[in-house]
Formats: sequence, structure tokens, C-alpha cells
Amino acid sequence: PFIFGRMTLLAAIHPGVLYPPNLLFMVVPSKVAMNAVVLSNYFLALTGAYLYARAIKVERTGAIVTGITFAFSGFMMAHFEQTTYAAAAAWMPWILFVTEKLYLHASASETGADGRRSLWRWKSSSRPVGKSRPSTRISG
Repeated sequence: PFIFGRMTLLAAIHPGVLYPPNLLFMVVPSKVAMNAVVLSNYFLALTGAYLYARAIKVERTGAIVTGITFAFSGFMMAHFEQTTYAAAAAWMPWILFVTEKLYLHASASETGADGRRSLWRWKSSSRPVGKSRPSTRISG
């Protein structure tokens, strides 16, 4: 009870008491639960990146490559043993996916029924792309 100055487990990030996959520790042996939690992080990263790529209109093959590339990227592999970092990174594409879906839903009335506007594409109604500053002339 006196570890870390009596800080509760709910306030600490590393135990992950409220992280849903960690509920497996209550049901199955620790070794099995740990393997399942680690694998679930990579599965979450793969499916989230795939769904986000599909949401921004990437072809199916490209989205599969995106999911595999993100799930087994250098960061994810480097933090294989640090499950809290891998778990946090695994949720990133899901956040982008939900944000994209919400943006497309909210802007459907502005852009029409197809909702072709994307959150990460820059659009400006006041000036064309590439003309954000005065052009300079190079004379030689």
C-alpha cells in the first residue's frame, strides 16, 4: 500500500486497470492474458489503420498495406514489451477514423450527398493552393 507514495492503481497509467483488454487477467492465467493483450494491441492497430485508410478513400489493397505497415512499424515493434505505449499507439488510427467519419457526416450538408470533403485536405475558398505568398522572380 505504500508503493509510489500511496498512489492508487486507478490513477496510474502503467497498470492499466481500466483498459478493456486487461479484463482478461481476471479470467485466464497471466501468461495467456498477457499474450492476448499484446496481440490485441497489434490487431487493434492493424484494423484501425485499415478502416481509416478506407475512410479516406484508399483502395482495398492500399488499405491492407497501410494496416500491416502501421501495425508492424518500427515504433510498434520497438515497444513490443512496453504494452502501454503500444496500446496508446494502437488507438491512434481509431481516433483518426472516428474524427474523419464525424467530419464527413457534419460536412455532408455543406458539400452535398457524397460528402467528398476530407478532414486532412486543405481547401481554401479565398485563394488557390500555391498562391499563399507572393511569387518571387529569380533572374540570372
